[in-house]
Amino acid sequence: MIGSLSFIYPVVAIFVDIIAFGHRLQLLQIAGAAAILLSAAGMTLGWSPFRRRIPNLAIDSSAK
Repeated sequence: MIGSLSFIYPVVAIFVDIIAFGHRLQLLQIAGAAAILLSAAGMTLGWSPFRRRIPNLAIDSSAK
């Protein structure tokens, strides 16, 4: 959880820069901020780029 919060710090700094100094972001910077927020959400929610396959270990009771 703490690790994912460290990803959010740069985005908060960007918002403070916009509010305090009136600096506007370029398109690539906005895309980077969106990627940071998306990765922080993925870390927090446990998203994975690969699906884990759980082997079917159920034993069929009719196959005796």
